[in-house]
Amino acid sequence: MLHVSEQNIVQAKPGAAIESGASADGAWTIKALSLPLEPGVALRGALFQRPGSVATVLYFGGNGFVLSRHYQYVLRIYKDRPVDIVAFDHRGYGGSTGAASLDAMMADGPLLYDYVKTLPTVAPRPLIVHGHSLGSFVAGEVAKQRSLDGLVLESSATSAEQWANGFADASIWIRKSVVDSSLAGRGNLSVMATLDEPVLIVSGANDTTTRPEMAKALFEAASVADTRKVLLVVPGHGHMDASLSAEYVEAFDRLYLTDAHGDSQRN
Repeated sequence: MLHVSEQNIVQAKPGAAIESGASADGAWTIKALSLPLEPGVALRGALFQRPGSVATVLYFGGNGFVLSRHYQYVLRIYKDRPVDIVAFDHRGYGGSTGAASLDAMMADGPLLYDYVKTLPTVAPRPLIVHGHSLGSFVAGEVAKQRSLDGLVLESSATSAEQWANGFADASIWIRKSVVDSSLAGRGNLSVMATLDEPVLIVSGANDTTTRPEMAKALFEAASVADTRKVLLVVPGHGHMDASLSAEYVEAFDRLYLTDAHGDSQRN
């Protein structure tokens, strides 16, 4: 039997807060951000900017994501797209203070979205929310509570129970998976019926952590018009790199950067 608890999913990785400056390649300026929430708790992140941007992406990283160590990965995703990027460390991760928990992450997501919407360079433009892996749960919660300009769910899961069962189905050693009560029902399947924004659901065809079948189930359950939802299963890619593909760039552009403005928003 495989027992999955919150401690298996949320594993805080403290570190340094990212500082203002420039990216290693000099293409982006970095402005450090801080959002105090309560005594002893402040979420720290950054706004990555460059000339010619027409939209902003708010990125929620996965369980291992620490902004100061991994921000260049996010910049690689959008290196040729006309977008700015905002990302924060989860509570208890990186430079953010407080105790890490799934409840805290989910509660912090909408607050971060509201804060980012007020930033002077963000407010006039579309704001697209992109969540990867565990961060996709946070992105889904934001979409559930707010009306977004766009939503990207990458390497996401329908529910904690189905995610854990996937490990049992693929193992000759595990016969049954049980999730802790704190994880019961967690996932994005229940969010799909609440969507009122365009959604791009992304999976790597070789993803053995959150299998493509779950992305397909999320797509089928998404209650938006067919023209406002896209399922992308990327051949040759896995859990960590589906968005680092030409297929992702094409799908992102088609759904979010062409609409009423046509090709004028393409690079």
